[in-house]
Amino acid sequence: MEFNDNEIILDLLNEYKEQRDQLKQMIVDIEDIKSNIDKLFPKTLDQRYSRFFEEKVKTATGIFNTLLDIRKEVSKNLKDEIDIRSRLNKNAIEEDLESLFNIRELANKVEKLNKRKNKIIENKEIKEEINKEINKEQSNNFEDDISKLTI
Repeated sequence: MEFNDNEIILDLLNEYKEQRDQLKQMIVDIEDIKSNIDKLFPKTLDQRYSRFFEEKVKTATGIFNTLLDIRKEVSKNLKDEIDIRSRLNKNAIEEDLESLFNIRELANKVEKLNKRKNKIIENKEIKEEINKEINKEQSNNFEDDISKLTI
């Protein structure tokens, strides 16, 4: 599932990049229109062209507003992509921390097993000492019994 999530996120990031490229192309196109905008405005303003001039000004204003909106969209797009990438990095760091805690848990288990092993070894040594004592005592008793028999 994690692989699928990463794939979806990478697709989303690619879509952001494609969208940004398309917006940049729109900016180039609008800049081209803007360069030709001088042809829209007459050199002199007559009374008969005042209404026509007002429409041209509205058109030019609309073009500049569109250009500004596209630039804002590119900026927003970049911020969203940076946000997604920072979240991905944050998730990766959290996963690393989780694995670190799992290592600590594993180390605690190993330490407990070592303590248990040491107790078992200690108990085994005590048992061997007791068996030696018992064998020594039995051997002494056996020797005493033999000496009694021989006497």
